Amino acid sequence: GMVAFAAPKPAKTDKPADAAAPAGDPAAPADPAMDKPDKPEKPAKPAKPVKPAKPAPADAADAADTADKTKPKPKPAAGDTPAPAADTPAPEIPQNQSLRDDVDDFWHYGKIAQYPMAAAFGNKLVTRTEKPLEILQAFELTASSHQDGLDDWILRWEGVDANGMKDVATKIQTLLNTGRKERRMLPAYIQENLEALSVNERSYANHLPRLRDSGELAVPMMIDYLKDPSKSQFHPSIRRALVDLGRPILNPLLAATEMKDSEETLLTLSNVLAGIGYDVAVPYLQKVCQDNTHTAGVRDAAASAVRRLGGNPNGNAADQFYRLSEKFYQNNASISADPKAPAAYMWYWGATGLTYKEVPPAIFSDVMAMREAEYSLKLGSGSRDALSLWLVANNKVEVDLPEGASAGIFEKDRPTANYYNVYAGAQYLNAALTRSLEDHNSAVAMKVIKSLAEIVGPSSQGSGVKIDPLVESMHYPDRLVRFEAAFALAGSLPNNPFPGHERVPSLLCEAVSQTGNANVLIVASSQEEQTKLATDLKQYGTAGGTSPQLAFNAAMELPAVDVIVMPESLGDQTIDQVYQLAAQSARMERVAKIIITKTKASPWMQRGISDPLTVVTQAGDAAGLTAAVEEARKRAGGLPLDEKVATAYALKGAETLHRLAEGNVKAFDLSGTVPSLLAALNDKRPEVVKAVGETLAYLKDDLIQAALLTRAVDEKTPDDVKVTLLKSLAKQAKFTGVHLNGNQLGDLQKQVDGAANLDVRTAAAEARGALNLAADQAKQLIIKQSKT
Repeated sequence: GMVAFAAPKPAKTDKPADAAAPAGDPAAPADPAMDKPDKPEKPAKPAKPVKPAKPAPADAADAADTADKTKPKPKPAAGDTPAPAADTPAPEIPQNQSLRDDVDDFWHYGKIAQYPMAAAFGNKLVTRTEKPLEILQAFELTASSHQDGLDDWILRWEGVDANGMKDVATKIQTLLNTGRKERRMLPAYIQENLEALSVNERSYANHLPRLRDSGELAVPMMIDYLKDPSKSQFHPSIRRALVDLGRPILNPLLAATEMKDSEETLLTLSNVLAGIGYDVAVPYLQKVCQDNTHTAGVRDAAASAVRRLGGNPNGNAADQFYRLSEKFYQNNASISADPKAPAAYMWYWGATGLTYKEVPPAIFSDVMAMREAEYSLKLGSGSRDALSLWLVANNKVEVDLPEGASAGIFEKDRPTANYYNVYAGAQYLNAALTRSLEDHNSAVAMKVIKSLAEIVGPSSQGSGVKIDPLVESMHYPDRLVRFEAAFALAGSLPNNPFPGHERVPSLLCEAVSQTGNANVLIVASSQEEQTKLATDLKQYGTAGGTSPQLAFNAAMELPAVDVIVMPESLGDQTIDQVYQLAAQSARMERVAKIIITKTKASPWMQRGISDPLTVVTQAGDAAGLTAAVEEARKRAGGLPLDEKVATAYALKGAETLHRLAEGNVKAFDLSGTVPSLLAALNDKRPEVVKAVGETLAYLKDDLIQAALLTRAVDEKTPDDVKVTLLKSLAKQAKFTGVHLNGNQLGDLQKQVDGAANLDVRTAAAEARGALNLAADQAKQLIIKQSKT
């Protein structure tokens, strides 16, 4: 059989003249369009020995056999994909070559589909010590000498899975992109391309794309050139280029409208912004044309530009800045950041001209929204609530800022968003909350509600401070927003009931019941069906029944209900009844529903489309049902709620109820919270049980004492929890008297007489004394225990 050998690389005797770097700027890439003196030919290098490859398919073997050992391989036709070479281990390669030779070798073997050799050279290239810019230049010179498209070939090799070629090509592309970033920031590179615009039309066409690659970073030098009378020969081409560069450079151009030291340049900027044609410039130009410190010529040019952009030169600039701020806040302005870029730029005009600060792309639109709102506030004549918009954008910065990242533009000791929130006051925070609810931004709404909780109190009632947005927040789909709104309203300790007051206690109870684990309520048409569904959903807490009412009664066994699952076989009327019962229950109102149908032709499919809290599925196994439950939870939930967060909310809910009960706050009826709190005594978290017990001590219900005692005498209950529950029993007895029967009193007496832990015995004795039982029992205890 035939043995395939890697084709040796041809001697380097035919590098074209255009492979040389442009004179005068070592950072610039090769420009095939520019005439360059011929390079002296290098002497031919002998062919490199290579190791024999593994037997290859016939086509690869034929290609290797017929390769000319001393002449260059023919260049593949544009668009052709080379046939894959044999899948062989990487051979040994020369280690002491120059960067350019390594790139040439990688290029050669890649083009002839000898991927083991190409990958070996590629892996060597990505470990070289030269800067990415130098490696980029070497690749550009090599691609130019072969009259190849650099990106076209790298992209093609990224699609080759054989011999690690895809991986190494991806690494090289990353390296080249880093080099491009380095080069586009070099002043010398920008200056050369900027001045080359004026040479001739051909030069303009060649160098404009390079300025476009520099993007915003080229604008400061372009503005400086326009301001310099000694560089007037470059002004026409720069003005033209600014318009041609277009939208990507709008941001620094808008910042440059703040200039005061060159009226002629400002006039030029007005015409350039009109030529680019985006109405994002309208408020900036309105501000210029309405500023009497500028000359009449500048104001006229700005007014003309505003009209060309469809605006009114005499319009309210403050309102225009407000509208622009809203666009940035909603991420639909004409200026945006590349989310994949390592940084975005915030531009400023100062004594030295244009400067910038880097910010994470994730917060660019938020910070720009703040800037435009500030402009609106500074102009002071707007009819819109720019302050609330600034506040909500400022909160959004903290929400959108990637973890561990710095906002960049803010000083290190800048106050938090909460500082500005509470300083602004309830009026502006209410507007900010309303906006965040309308935008369905749960995280921002949470921050604003927490700030409101710090400044809204009993004195707010009747003072003109509205709580409508907080009340509305209690109906918000995200449970954590609902909880925070209930905390804020409860914390305000209102003197009188208000519309929606009845939801506060139920939400506090719902918070107490949070565990971080999902709970599913099953409404089934038979016991067998209920059992099967419960088995399929065994990873969740479940309860259920064979009718809506039975299921809803069983739901009280669960700390909370996240999803209601019901099969279509229940019938339309029964399913409708489930929806009605859920709507009438504060605990179930925002619970997601899953309807299991046999086919997608079910009439319930439309409900799943129109109702965001309904998921329709045809799943009949555990995996499918689990996926449906998670989808339903996603629709009804929002912010993540793990075990740690859930426990924090459970404790806060119990503590809030405790304060309301102890303070006897008349605005809230807490009697309806007792069943949920009694169920919460069975919680597995000791700290939650303690907090619930302390709350129950201040509530009135005949079942409370028995529930506290039952959990306290349970041998599985930790001693510290027993002590707290018995003390809560004592406190409850002081307010309400005795509500224990004879057997229960006997259980208590056993703890008094024989609890192993002395603290438990003491707490039991305290409870027994608070019950104010018959005196003879006290005598018997003393006689029994006395050893005097």
